[in-house]
Amino acid sequence: MTSFRERWALREDNGLSCGEALATVLRDEAIPQIVHLLDRSHLLQECRHPVLPVVRLVPLTRVEILLRVDDASNEEIESLLADVQLAGPHDDFITWTRQRLTARNSTADRAGGGVGVGDG
Repeated sequence: MTSFRERWALREDNGLSCGEALATVLRDEAIPQIVHLLDRSHLLQECRHPVLPVVRLVPLTRVEILLRVDDASNEEIESLLADVQLAGPHDDFITWTRQRLTARNSTADRAGGGVGVGDG
């Protein structure tokens, strides 16, 4: 186990080799993983993984809503909202989610030309 208080130091004679090793790890492992996790669907798959490699600070249902609120159907999001446990009286997660859905839907309506009843 390592501690967050652990300190690292480089000597003048090993700075280049340490830098090269760090660059290799970043190029070959860290950056590809970061790029992979930038895709919301990939990040959600990782969060759902039973042996979680990432630390989740909020319940999985909230993570799923956050990652899917812009592309899942209203019905799917409402179904997920049914399982959300509020953290307290000032927890406005459900309100925020519904506001986001409303904004998303109104933006989609404007982009689609706002076809209304009787328009053909």
